[in-house]
This record gives sequence, C-alpha cells and structure tokens, in this order.
Amino acid sequence: MALGDDALVLSHRLGEWAGHAPVLEEEVALANIALDLLGQARLLLSMAGDEDELAYLREERSFRNLQLVEQPN
Repeated sequence: MALGDDALVLSHRLGEWAGHAPVLEEEVALANIALDLLGQARLLLSMAGDEDELAYLREERSFRNLQLVEQPN
C-alpha cells in the first residue's frame, strides 16, 4: 500500500504541472509520467483491495506515502 500511495500522490503532484511547463514537449512528458504513475498506483492498490476506496475514500492519516512526495514543488 505504501508504494501505491507514493505513486498516487506523485501522479497528482505531477498533474499540477499540466499547463504550467515552459515548453510543450515537457508538459506532455510530465502528463504522460503522471498517467503512468496513476496506472502503477491503480495496480498496486488493487492488489491490496478496492483501489477506489483505498485511493479516495480513506482518511488522510491512513496514507503511508513517503514524506518526500509531500514537499513543495
């Protein structure tokens, strides 16, 4: 679950950059990496249980992601 939480948080953090990257190619690359991380999160969380429930219906204190992924961009 910790790996799935890391991938989920990182995918959302990279999604914040959509529309803000200085070059179009970089923006597309960041969006593709974010989608890839979201796919990894879905796979990892689905092995632990219901992926939607684990990703979006848990209390924030129950996430087990690294503190590094919560640092400011």
